[in-house]
Amino acid sequence: MIASSATRVAPVETAMARRMVWLGLLAALLIAASCAQAQDRATLVTQGSIVFRDQGCYGCHTVGATGTPIAMRVTFTPSGLSSRAR
Repeated sequence: MIASSATRVAPVETAMARRMVWLGLLAALLIAASCAQAQDRATLVTQGSIVFRDQGCYGCHTVGATGTPIAMRVTFTPSGLSSRAR
């Protein structure tokens, strides 16, 4: 029996369908990774504010509006924590 052309899928269509599946999986992976990173950042901010409070850093330093401006202001940059003079 010979397969009719109506039942066969063209190789171009198959390759395109595979690409679309891979692109969809990649998009889902990127979205999941960005959500996980946002949660990790929120956790780190919470932990940092607990350390700032528990270690008494607020007695001399400020973060935002919290603390006493006696020593350098503590700031957060994309590369990490830094201190700057006011």
